[in-house]
Amino acid sequence: MNPTAKTVTISRELAENIANTLFRLERFADHTETIAVTIKELPRGSCLIDSQVEMLLDLHEDMIQIPTPDAESSAYALWSIIEEADKEAQK
Repeated sequence: MNPTAKTVTISRELAENIANTLFRLERFADHTETIAVTIKELPRGSCLIDSQVEMLLDLHEDMIQIPTPDAESSAYALWSIIEEADKEAQK
């Protein structure tokens, strides 16, 4: 652990958004092997491609966060907090 590390406070809403995003990323990672195996089977005439494409599209939709025009994504919000904490630490 870094002894110079500082603690920052984030809102519960942002923490939940980030946790949900990480869950989606984990879900995506869990399915990449299945998708890769299916793609390898394509030259052999596998009929699983339709279901795998649907799975990939569903995962893609889960990963995309479309913020409202007056909001930022959780990733940008978290980085803003980190950058602000860094600025405060330099004072």
